[in-house]
Amino acid sequence: MASTSTPRWLLATAALGLSAALAGCSSPSPDQNAQAACSARAALTQSVKDAQTNLTSSSTVAEYKSARENIKKNYEDLNRALSNVQADRKKDMENAWKTFDEKVENLNDETSLTVAATEVKQELTKLQQAQDSATADIKCN
Repeated sequence: MASTSTPRWLLATAALGLSAALAGCSSPSPDQNAQAACSARAALTQSVKDAQTNLTSSSTVAEYKSARENIKKNYEDLNRALSNVQADRKKDMENAWKTFDEKVENLNDETSLTVAATEVKQELTKLQQAQDSATADIKCN
């Protein structure tokens, strides 16, 4: 008599696929994004060094193209990673702005100036730190 139940291997495969899909839904943390950028930078640096060391006038065109493909992959990985890091920094700055804005907006006439000054200065410091982080790589005159 034939069984009408779903084979176990199919259920296991479906469960594995579902868990992988769910794991893919969570976003990496800012620390994970920064670590990915560092790893991608190291990979690009190494692929450039390898090309500088290994490619000579006696190298074949195929070797040059292979080195270029390796560098291209690492370059693209680094660009993606840097975009994620910059998005994290931008989000941090937006959150710091919102918190500062809400803190000032929610001050009422009964709030003592001492308390208000302390609270607002703390938020201003956080906003400045987020701005500094977000713009650390920008050279301004």
